[in-house]
Amino acid sequence: MQGGSIMKQQRRITLWTAIITLIFAAVAMILLQTAAAKAGPSDPGERAVQAVWHNIEQTEYTGGRVHWEKLNFNYKGVYCSVYDSSGQFLEGVFPEDFDTASVELTEASLREVAVESGKVYWVYDKVLDMGISTVWYRGVISSDAAKSSMKAEITLAWILLPLGVLICTGGAWILSAPDAPEENWETFRGTGTRVRESVRRFLGKHGKTRTKDAGDKESKEETSRDAEPAEEADKEEKPDGTDSLSDREDI
Repeated sequence: MQGGSIMKQQRRITLWTAIITLIFAAVAMILLQTAAAKAGPSDPGERAVQAVWHNIEQTEYTGGRVHWEKLNFNYKGVYCSVYDSSGQFLEGVFPEDFDTASVELTEASLREVAVESGKVYWVYDKVLDMGISTVWYRGVISSDAAKSSMKAEITLAWILLPLGVLICTGGAWILSAPDAPEENWETFRGTGTRVRESVRRFLGKHGKTRTKDAGDKESKEETSRDAEPAEEADKEEKPDGTDSLSDREDI
């Protein structure tokens, strides 16, 4: 009956550990996916398109005037700029070696443009017709821009997190198991006793060489202790011998 209750307790502890670790693993995956979504796409061309559309959504047009205050001209590593209907530069930034005036604005066109320095850029243009005025949006990013995606991290998480759940669950099952049989503990105690005896013999062997003088001193003391009873016996015998001699003289 007692063994059954121990097994139930072991199963409960293991189940509890598995549920908790699964919850933590799920939360970690959700956070990683959210971070990856905020980091943007891994392909530089897709990032250029995303940056342009982000700025289009942030554009405000009131009172016959376009407001650029909410535009992000360096969105996730993408150089962004705006132009009027004639292609005249209005606002924004672009790479130093990129001659934006020499690159014609093309509606909804994602293309690679090589510059004199040898670098290659992804360029995306999009026009926004506001009725009264027309505004062009351009996004430029290097083709060898660092990947901002977290695909490698997410793939690694899909491997490590389930493995961590299995390890924690297995550890909980082992640690919550009943105590080992008494025979194993007796064997363990016997091994400990033998180790202690070996250590004592080792220390005793090397202790003799270190305390040789002390040993000689102890042996001398023992010899002197043995001699003391003999001397006391001689002292006790001497009075008897004196009395017998005086008796003889009286006779």
